[in-house]
Amino acid sequence: MNLTWPQFKALLLSMNNFYLQALAVDEKWILAVANGPFYNYCEIEHSDTVSKADFEADWLPRSNKNYNLAVDRDGAQIVNPKFAGEGRGYQSLHFEMTLGSKNFYCKNYKLEDVDFIQVLHYKSETELLAEGDPENLIVKSVVILQPTFDYDIQGFCLYQKAQPVDDIKMWAVMVPFLPPEYGGPKELISGACLDDSPYGVNFLDYVGDSATTMKNQGPGTNEMMLIFRFPAGTNHKVMGELFWYV
Repeated sequence: MNLTWPQFKALLLSMNNFYLQALAVDEKWILAVANGPFYNYCEIEHSDTVSKADFEADWLPRSNKNYNLAVDRDGAQIVNPKFAGEGRGYQSLHFEMTLGSKNFYCKNYKLEDVDFIQVLHYKSETELLAEGDPENLIVKSVVILQPTFDYDIQGFCLYQKAQPVDDIKMWAVMVPFLPPEYGGPKELISGACLDDSPYGVNFLDYVGDSATTMKNQGPGTNEMMLIFRFPAGTNHKVMGELFWYV
């Protein structure tokens, strides 16, 4: 498509990334730029001194850059999928807890408590364990990850010290407090039976094809929640590891 210089310039300003080619032929500039599957062209006669000066001052220095497109031997483009946003670094977060107990451990390398992760214990499906209640009343524990920053989850795995005898089930839920009108909770793992899984390393493993971006837009917007349900009196140690980019 042939455009005038004002039209061509407006197109360039609307593009985040482009390869602009400029060639001086017969007292004029011939310009070309790709826009998706289409090519757009423009010719600026040297006699059009205003357009020529505008192009040469602001756009000529950005023209004719090397096009570093990596291709395979068959000519297919080689792409590099990104798991996370620009500038983020891979990390892992560990915790350990004993189901049926208030014992919960999650510290950073300074041996400080991780302030954005907490655990809630329940003595019924909806009633929290009170301060003076005995631990053998616990029937549900909920681990909540509540960062005050954006992060990208790539995967999660759970380890258990031994094969449990009691019926223990686990759910992994993303954004647990998202209202139904905005899509509601996202279950990644639904009702996994810990007593039917072999004990040891990587007994339960979730790895996404790409990272799930969790943007912090205020309280209740980027939580991840692990829910454990088990009979009262259960005593079973588990360890979790979260793979993420922050």
